[in-house]
Amino acid sequence: MGDPTTATWDTLTAMAAWSPGGYLDTNSGDINLSSYIGSEIALAFLYKSTGNGGGTGALWQIDDIVVTGSHIDASNFEPEYVAISEDYSTAFVALQENNAVAVVNLSNGNITNILPLGWKDHSVDGNGLDASDKDDVVNITTYPFRGLYLPDAIATVSIGGADYILSANEGDARDYDAYSEEERLKDVDLDPTAFPDAATLQEDENGGRINITTSMGDTDGDGDFDEIYTYGSRSFTIWDASGNVVFDSGDDFEQITATEYPSDFNSGNDENDDFEGRSDNKGPEPEAVEVATIGDKVYAFIGLERIGGVMMYDITDPANATFVTYVNNRDFSVMDPETNAIGDLGCEDVLFIDSASSADGNFYIVTSNEVSGTVSVFQINGVVGTKSIDKAEKWALYPNPTNDVIRLSVKGKYRITDVSGRMMSVVSNSNTIDVSSFNAGVYFISNQDGETQSFIKN
Repeated sequence: MGDPTTATWDTLTAMAAWSPGGYLDTNSGDINLSSYIGSEIALAFLYKSTGNGGGTGALWQIDDIVVTGSHIDASNFEPEYVAISEDYSTAFVALQENNAVAVVNLSNGNITNILPLGWKDHSVDGNGLDASDKDDVVNITTYPFRGLYLPDAIATVSIGGADYILSANEGDARDYDAYSEEERLKDVDLDPTAFPDAATLQEDENGGRINITTSMGDTDGDGDFDEIYTYGSRSFTIWDASGNVVFDSGDDFEQITATEYPSDFNSGNDENDDFEGRSDNKGPEPEAVEVATIGDKVYAFIGLERIGGVMMYDITDPANATFVTYVNNRDFSVMDPETNAIGDLGCEDVLFIDSASSADGNFYIVTSNEVSGTVSVFQINGVVGTKSIDKAEKWALYPNPTNDVIRLSVKGKYRITDVSGRMMSVVSNSNTIDVSSFNAGVYFISNQDGETQSFIKN
């Protein structure tokens, strides 16, 4: 940018006179640095003094601007959240865009370690996701994707003398005027050897709509992608103090919300009637995490930013954490997001209140919700045992009643019978059944495990 130390103030024109190569912006206060990304630059701020009409200058030095680079680039730190160890000796700092956690010694302020978080393998059973907002069906399945954890909130807990870190794996893309890494999978070139089924994978109804990072994945530098990295893992994770995965909730969040809200699955947080609106973009988006000890149990509460609500897990045995319950006071029947009747939108934080700190001796969690601008308090009652989230118990059908097609939350083998037990239809490896030719009435649909639900054909 030239040598700004030679810039002077011209009192006649009320403008700075720059040396050759410099950049001048006289009034707006905004300087476009996109041409200088990755360069060492200096920025001088020259202004006219109001006291004596003369000119003075202040020099700002920007040693290095780094925007490009992968999510494991050592320069791409963005401190997002801090959690303090139980003995107050250590701070764990989530570096969201860096996909890492910094470990800080609080006695001297030194960073003692950076824990890289790596990625989650979405090709493994139990780590599936719904990747398309254009297929009009819940389809939680595996893909050859690597989900970068990129956590937002983190928490710490000491169990059995060991320290653990819990992360809400929201995901976050760098998408600025000067630089954007975000692209849809269908708009990039995939390596034909790594992805021989690229054409099918990149269809809108499959993985084509998913947002990926272009900053990583071209391992041989030939312009096509040998690996596919997506944002967030749609889960919460328990890590040990060295950054090793102890537990991950897999695809629980999408499986559970698909069962609880099959017609509003993966909704956004600023309107209702938004079925699958976030499937292509981080899904339920785990945002907040809190840890609580109740009796002899330790629990984790994870707030979901998009569809909303809070997941509760028993983490007393961190390696074998189990789902307890899910609460969401959002009313999906309310169409006006500006009314209080819609409930909470956009869970941003979760706070636990211990019985010793509450006026009535009860346990509570408090949520703050940025879109609805609300704060809600939930009393924790009757916490006994856990709920199973075996996949066989999580299938759901919708809409009900229906006019033409029944959709299932899980692909599988299903059969439909009428009230007399007569077989009406059988499908395999499918999550849609055409019932348009059926007479109006009540029908029963059974999955391959013999579980049966009823529906009404209008």
